[in-house]
Amino acid sequence: MVRYALAVAAAVALCAAATSVVAAQTTDGSDGGDVPSLPQVRPGGLLANRSPDEVIDLARTNAATRAGVSPDQVSVVDVQPVEWPDFSLGCPNAFPHFAVAQVTVPGFIVQLDVAGTPTIYHTDRGLRAIPCEAPPASLTETTSD
Repeated sequence: MVRYALAVAAAVALCAAATSVVAAQTTDGSDGGDVPSLPQVRPGGLLANRSPDEVIDLARTNAATRAGVSPDQVSVVDVQPVEWPDFSLGCPNAFPHFAVAQVTVPGFIVQLDVAGTPTIYHTDRGLRAIPCEAPPASLTETTSD
């Protein structure tokens, strides 16, 4: 029970921090001084229900930024809707020191070609698009909206 409470508290803190960073970046057009730039973050809540196109754009932008190329050099190969079993989005190694909330999170597996390099991103429908390997076959695929 304590582990669950810590995971929920961490998720709430992450949401609050991301929202305040985005607010600092978008309120006056500056990056908020010492606040790091977060290209993978869009305004809105952690669990915002963004359209598939917005989520795919988020993954493309993140991949282009990480590779140091123009977003025009990132093409979408495939998109599969999934329901992740927890907040790690099927990427437990991305959060090695954190307990993640064990809740079903709708999202996508986005396969990209980044200037000739195949890359897979796991997303939720909110703020996160993270590079990750393909998920285990046991994940439940959902139908497109």
